[in-house]
Amino acid sequence: MQQAMTTPVGKLALVGAALLALGAYKAATHDPAVTYRLSLSAPEEPNAIYLTRWDAGSVTATFDGGTLEPITFRTRAHVYDGCHWQGTETLVPISETQFAYDYSEQILSCEPDAVPLRKTPRQGVVTVEKL
Repeated sequence: MQQAMTTPVGKLALVGAALLALGAYKAATHDPAVTYRLSLSAPEEPNAIYLTRWDAGSVTATFDGGTLEPITFRTRAHVYDGCHWQGTETLVPISETQFAYDYSEQILSCEPDAVPLRKTPRQGVVTVEKL
């Protein structure tokens, strides 16, 4: 047996067995994914258009091990002003139950006679609730 561990094939088999054991241990001790409800609290200007994931209420997100991580949502749309827009929503964890929220917009393209709407950036807080 000792001679087998000094050959390249024997060493490779030993390393492979160790990696399999480590993988089995990590699978057994891995924290499960946790799903959260994300609720947005941010100012809204009257008559403004926001390309947001929160247009129909709260949003859900799942994190491995339940640890919050930064999130970026990008939403594209052709708006009635004749332009193609992209809304970018950035969430950065600030506690175990909240994200700092930042929304910005970018015009991707416009038709020749378009009159683009005014951009409406905003900041807020996203509250996290475990489902």
